[in-house]
This record gives sequence, C-alpha cells and structure tokens, in this order.
Amino acid sequence: MSRTTHLFAVIALALTLSAETVLAQMAAFDQGMQGMRNKLPASVFDGVTLNVTNLEQLQQVRNFGQNYAKSLQAAIDAWSQLGRGQNQERLDKLKADKAYYDALVVAYKDASQRIQQPVATPPPASRGAPPVEQMYIGPDAASSRPFIVDSIGAYQTEITVYGQPGTKAKPSRWGAKLRFYLKYADLESDDTVMIDIRKDGDNLGDPTPCQPKARIDETQLAYFECDVPGGRDYERFFSTEGIHEVALTYRNLIMGTEFRDFAVFQVDVIAQKQGAANDPDLRWAANHDMKLSVSTIDEELPHSNPSDGGITLASRFAKRLEESRTVLRTWLKRDKGYHPTKVTCVYEGRRIDNAEGFKDREHTAWSYVQKGSTERIQQQWIQQRFEMNGMLARANADGSKNTYSQPPHYLNESPGDYRCVVTGGGEIIKELFFSVGTDGEIVKPACQLASMNAMANVTLLETRDHKLSTVPYDDQTGRRFGFESRVQWVDGCPPVR
Repeated sequence: MSRTTHLFAVIALALTLSAETVLAQMAAFDQGMQGMRNKLPASVFDGVTLNVTNLEQLQQVRNFGQNYAKSLQAAIDAWSQLGRGQNQERLDKLKADKAYYDALVVAYKDASQRIQQPVATPPPASRGAPPVEQMYIGPDAASSRPFIVDSIGAYQTEITVYGQPGTKAKPSRWGAKLRFYLKYADLESDDTVMIDIRKDGDNLGDPTPCQPKARIDETQLAYFECDVPGGRDYERFFSTEGIHEVALTYRNLIMGTEFRDFAVFQVDVIAQKQGAANDPDLRWAANHDMKLSVSTIDEELPHSNPSDGGITLASRFAKRLEESRTVLRTWLKRDKGYHPTKVTCVYEGRRIDNAEGFKDREHTAWSYVQKGSTERIQQQWIQQRFEMNGMLARANADGSKNTYSQPPHYLNESPGDYRCVVTGGGEIIKELFFSVGTDGEIVKPACQLASMNAMANVTLLETRDHKLSTVPYDDQTGRRFGFESRVQWVDGCPPVR
C-alpha cells in the first residue's frame, strides 16, 4: 500500500490515545521534520532539482530520505489516532510533507543516473575505425616484424599432437597440427612460414612449408593451419616423451626477406596408452595442462566456426562499431563423459547474468594406465565457452541498443568489480574476476600486456581454482610453459586470487 493510500485510509480509524497526547507527539514530529528539512537547504534541493555532484553527496541525500520517510510515516500513524474529522490543518501539513518527499525521490533518481554514469568518451563512430596499432595489445604490438597473435578472442594459436591411420609397414604415424595467427604489415599470399620441429637441439625431419589460409590486409592479420610434417617424413617425429620445440621462420621469396625463428613454441609430448587395460598400445599426445591456467573475457560478435579461423569477425569487431556480447572462456580437465557447467556473474552483490557452458574446443580424449596398476584413466581437456547474452560490453557506436527480452547489463555503463562463478555437479569449479574502469573499458592486467599478444578485445581474467579437474593434473605446467607454450609469463601472471 502506498503512503498516500494509507494516509487517506486511516482517517476513519478510531481514537485509541488521547487527543492531547497525540497532538503533543505530532508537535514533536513537526519540530523534528523541520530540523531535517533545514539539513537539506533549498540550494541543495529546491523542491524539483537535486544539486549534488558526487557519490558521497548522493549517499548523504539517500540517508536523509530514509530518515525523512520514517519520520513522515510516524507522523501519519500518530495523526491517525485523532479519529475522523479532527485536525484538518494537520492533514494538510502531512500532505505537503508527503509531496515534498515524493519530489525528492524523483530528483534523487535523476541525480543517481547522472552521477553514476561513467565519464563519457567519444563513440568509435565519431572518430572512425581505430588505426591498426590500436587493434593489438601485448609486448610485440608495435613491432614492424611478423609476430604471433596468441588470441583473437574467438580462437587461439595452438598446437595439437595427433595420430594418423597407418599401414602394415607403418602402423602408426604421429604428427602435429598447428593453427596460429600472424600479424605482419607486408604479408603477401605467396609468403611462406617454414616449420621446424626439434628435440634436444636436433631437427626432426625437414622443415614443413605453410602458407596463409586467410588474410585481411586492412588489419594485417593472417590465419595459418598446418600439418607437420609435410609429405611422408614421419619416422623421426614424436618417438620420445619430453619437450619439443616448434620453430617458425618467415620467408618472402620474391623480396628475399627472411625472419628466422621469429617465433618458437614448446610442446610437452607425453606418452599415452590406449586400448585394453592389460595390453595397451603406446601413443603420443600434447600435454594441455598449460591451458588450465588461462581464462579470458572477450568482446565479440556472433559467429559460426568460420573457415578463415575467425579473422574476418575479429577484424570487424576490432573497429568496435557494433554492439558486442561478452564471452567467458576457461579450460577444464575432465574424465570422459558429459559434464554440464554454468556460470553466474555478480556485480555489486547482485546477479546480473548467467549462462550454460558448452565446449568451444576439445582435445582428443585419451586414456592411460596408472603405473603399477591395471586401472585405466580417461581424460580430456575442454575449453568451456559461456556466452553472456545479458552482459554486453557496450551499445552500438551510434548509441543505439538492440532489443532484448530482458534489459541487458552494459559493462561500460557500470564500472566496478565483477565476480563470475563456474559451477557443475553441485560444486564450484572456478571463480573468475575482472574490473571495469571509469572509462568503461575492461581493465587488462599489467602482466598480460607484458606477456601475451592479443586483439584488443581480449582480457586475461584473474582466477581462483576449486574443482577444475576430475583427474590428475599439474597445476604448475601453465606457469612453466606460458600461453600455448610460447610466452614467458612475467611475475603474477596468469593472475590468481
């Protein structure tokens, strides 16, 4: 029931206290409320507009309003004791006090929206598409040489060791699949990246040539997808465990330009055993435990697994002209099977969005036999993708907002700290943390800017691990090898809480 409705409803109540006592109480209320009104002079609130400029002043007004409302209600309750038809003057006074309070509530809401709005920045449309150098962040972002882009948001540079069906003469053949993103201003479609795989300083077979599968001149970004080794040179590949180096050399044959070993990856090759537990076959695989330490939040546009590795949409988004959703990505290590997950994001103590998780990337599930046991353990590395359709980074560049069934939460309009909790199987699996600055941008950890190259829409998240793995894993692998075995993390990276 509203206070106004209550005010008129109580007129007919019977007198339960003496009029003298009630009038004395109301006189005290009048004096108290006048004293409160003096605390909010006309220079601050003139009955229509609230003249405050910061959050501290706004909070003071909020406290005043709460106290005023309590006093007003007490005065209304006391007046109701006078009974029907008594003291119309008092009733008129209460109506005026109520009107004053209602006007204050409206003015407070207007001031709250004005003050809590982040500092306005010119929308991208007003300044055009950003220059290429603003589309990339990381230690090599300003380099004139070719460099690896570790993540474009939707996809990441990565190495996978895999097996191919063999023949009777060669029952198993083991090689690697590389997918990587390269930024270089002078890249041509006939330029070549030569790939060497080395073990203990020795090359394993001949270099494998690889040319760009897709490129975009405007953003100087190219996508490569390569199988190594080329041809049939399998004999020397992946026959032992341990660290293997994957070295890339860039060649422009027409101009005679070469950048030898411009990028060097490391892959930890581990033995796996598949088949019957009592008679398993030896296999090889890449240890992807390094991925478990990396979680990101990306601003991106919808896509559907494009054959160009996602560079068209990544480049389109880098201009930041369109409303974008946010996507959370984190790696888990699970035993074989279906493991449903969910994430819930919280801002200022309230839930703002949640999403079901689904597999964005999955590396081949494999099994191994524990030493001294016939027990077979099955495991797989899974990248969980959470599309936050109700937690958007920003509106369109022209200020317009798309239509949703629920009002979306725009990050750039809500600076502060965020916490997202990944759950599954009735337990917390992981917690993810990030902040939005007063400029409306997601804050990137300093160690990210010093360690990994990425598109500007990618932010490395601070994490707290709980039950991220249901099978054994090495929680230090990600810190030894870095993002996709390439970067050297600086102190404090990847960030943990």
